[in-house]
Amino acid sequence: TRAACRYLQELKKETGDGLLAVAAFNCGPGRVRREVKRCGTRDFWKLTLPPETRKYVPRALALIAILESGTSPGGSELPADEPGQRWDEIRLPHPVEVAAIARICGVPVGRLREWNPSWRLDVSPADGRPVTVRVPEGTGQAVLAALRDGRLPAVKPPPLHRRHRVRRGDTLWGIARRYHTTVSALRRMNRLRRGTVLRPGRVLEVPDEGD
Repeated sequence: TRAACRYLQELKKETGDGLLAVAAFNCGPGRVRREVKRCGTRDFWKLTLPPETRKYVPRALALIAILESGTSPGGSELPADEPGQRWDEIRLPHPVEVAAIARICGVPVGRLREWNPSWRLDVSPADGRPVTVRVPEGTGQAVLAALRDGRLPAVKPPPLHRRHRVRRGDTLWGIARRYHTTVSALRRMNRLRRGTVLRPGRVLEVPDEGD
């Protein structure tokens, strides 16, 4: 999610328009640039873009409107957190084992994951900065104490296996920039020769940052 938000910010700087940024996120910045040049306008609604993109942008706008209003299209309120669900929020300065946090909190690992749905690995996320975590109410201080006395040591998260499905308008340069890697690293990992045409639908292996 953070990577997608960073990419959207980059697209907005590149296109100079929020709607064009969302369109480029869907069909690729190259396609949007070509359409802007061909149509002679930066007005999203006047561009001839793929049908999927013409639906994607209005749906994004509708979702924003729903979230801002707090009600569903039928007028009912959006679901809130489960009644009685309470937690402490603390900051983890480094990745730690999820099971170790659960033991200190006295709850099953599955319950801890329900409160932290972004946790997909056995190690808490590594973002290069402190990560906010939800733990059962009243256990936050115990977790902080465990961090201080070394019972929650830093662990190295396993490498993520990333893949990117090529979309219309994608370029190696754009993909490398999105995933914070290099064109040469993408070529090596996917055995791509110079001048290789990226076909929509092709799946590329993406190296981890620093590879």
